[in-house]
Amino acid sequence: MVVLSALAGATAPSDPIVAPPINFSQITPILIVLTGAVLAILFEAFVPRRWRFPVQSTLAFVVVAAALVWTLIGATVIVWLVNLALDHTPGPWQITGKRRRRRR
Repeated sequence: MVVLSALAGATAPSDPIVAPPINFSQITPILIVLTGAVLAILFEAFVPRRWRFPVQSTLAFVVVAAALVWTLIGATVIVWLVNLALDHTPGPWQITGKRRRRRR
C-alpha cells in the first residue's frame, strides 16, 4: 500500500527526455565491418571446408575496402547530395565563380 501511495503522487517530468542525434555517416564503416563479421560466421557455418579460406579472404578484403571507401569518399558524396537537395548549396566540386562572356 505504501508503494501505491508513492506512485500516486508522482508527476510527469517537467522537461521531456530528448534523445541525442545519431550521425550514421560516421558509424557506417563500423556497421559495414560488423555486417561482414556476421556474414563471415554464416560462411563458416555453411560453406564447405575446401572453399572457406578463399571465400572468407575475399569477404574480408571486400568488407575492409568498402569501409575504407565509405570513410574516404562515401560520406563526402552523401553529405554533398543532401546539402544539394535540401539547401541548394554548391558542393565541393562545383565552380561558384561568375561566367565570363565571350567577346564578339
